[in-house]
Amino acid sequence: MAITFVNGFLLKIRFNKYILEHPELEDGYNKIIKVWLIFGSFPWVIIMIGSLTGLTQNISEYFNPMAMNPMVLVFHFIMISVWLIAAVWIFFRGGAEFIASHPGVIKTSILNNGAANSAISIKIFFSIILIVTLTIMAIVWSGALSIPLG
Repeated sequence: MAITFVNGFLLKIRFNKYILEHPELEDGYNKIIKVWLIFGSFPWVIIMIGSLTGLTQNISEYFNPMAMNPMVLVFHFIMISVWLIAAVWIFFRGGAEFIASHPGVIKTSILNNGAANSAISIKIFFSIILIVTLTIMAIVWSGALSIPLG
């Protein structure tokens, strides 16, 4: 969970430059950080509960959902829910446009010389990440990924 908060802090530092240039966007940047901290913490909270209650023994159990451990299933449900909420927001609720109107939220050398500044480029970028994530989840759920437990 500390990683999520460190990244949130780093986002705040990165966004300060853009807030100085466009103070009217400060509320939007703060909203992005808040959502990052909330949704980014969900998986860690599930892992922590599993560990503290003894329902999971180690982190590698989360790579074996076929064992049907309840905490692992809740973890995967949360992950899928977060991605589903993000996809609906990006594609149908103006999320891509919101991100595009806030420079510096997505920085990548793949799109537009380092800055994703259009809704369509954000939708393409998100789609690529979503496809990779779904592929990884399919591999994990198929049991093809062998992570030693223990």
